[in-house]
Amino acid sequence: MSPQIILLMLAALVCAVLSGMGIGNAGLFVLYLTAVAGVEQLHAQGLNLIFFLVSAAAALLLHVKKRKIPWRLTLCLAVTAALGAAVGACVATVLPTAALRRLFGGMLVISGVITLFGSRKTAKKSDT
Repeated sequence: MSPQIILLMLAALVCAVLSGMGIGNAGLFVLYLTAVAGVEQLHAQGLNLIFFLVSAAAALLLHVKKRKIPWRLTLCLAVTAALGAAVGACVATVLPTAALRRLFGGMLVISGVITLFGSRKTAKKSDT
């Protein structure tokens, strides 16, 4: 196995552990792939999707085992998510890589700001 493959596997493992601890999400993997490994944005997002699907499948098995899944809501969300993913994939094939990078970076910034300020509001509500 090549050193690049081993490094990629280690980066995926670290991102998975950090995600499980609540530190960011699989977007960390995209940042690693684009900034360190030199992978194109579109390919990095595809690998991120595979990363997410494996994680989600593991979580799904645990939730099914514990019988904690609202199946009607799950079906509705799955259909709308599939439609959104299809539209997003079509848009991603049309946009230049630079635009995808800016959009993804903007989404990460907005998500971080919402998480930062949203968690403070939640903490204030639980204190009262």
